[in-house]
Amino acid sequence: MTAYDTEHAEDSYGGLTYAQLDLDEFAPYEIGEREFHEELSRLRPMNLRADQRWPPSR
Repeated sequence: MTAYDTEHAEDSYGGLTYAQLDLDEFAPYEIGEREFHEELSRLRPMNLRADQRWPPSR
């Protein structure tokens, strides 16, 4: 996982994608907002410095 924030607007491979996705193709993998946030909270972006907090305070 890579974090996009004020320090990381792009990744090493050229930035965020602009490709359109076919949502019907991914429908079988759909999860709810709560499950998404629970899974996301278990991850730590690999491009953060050791002293950076995650998730960032808002």
